[in-house]
Order: sequence, then C-alpha cells, then structure tokens
Amino acid sequence: MDMSGNVWEWCSSQYQPYPYAADGREDLAGTNDRVVRGGSFYFRGIARAASRNNAHPDLRSRSVGFRVVCRPPSAEG
Repeated sequence: MDMSGNVWEWCSSQYQPYPYAADGREDLAGTNDRVVRGGSFYFRGIARAASRNNAHPDLRSRSVGFRVVCRPPSAEG
C-alpha cells in the first residue's frame, strides 16, 4: 500500500538492465548506479510499484528518497 507516488525509493541493488545475473548486485561499497523504484509525483505517468529506474548514489533530488519503516516494540520486550 502506498508504494508509489511520493518519491522514487532507493534500493541497495546495483542497477543492471534485465535480464541480469544476480551475483554481486548487493555490494554496498560499489559506486555504480542503484535501483530506484516506485515513481514520484514529478513523473506521474510512471508512478506505480512496478516502476524501476536507476540513479547515481550521489544524486540529490526532491523526487528521490527512501522509505522509513518502524516496527512497534514486541509484547515480549
């Protein structure tokens, strides 16, 4: 729910066009483009959960961000 429309969301995977081999895509130290998903208000025509694009890790934009996830504390403490 609400996976698209606000900002493109950063993913840790390095971008490679489909089809690709999954080996090595999760290297966080790499400087290759990263996957961004979801679309943003700025690109309304492609704002959907299945949208996938690439962006350089140094990119700063009002249409690219990240999702903050909070988990309530467990009942067990």
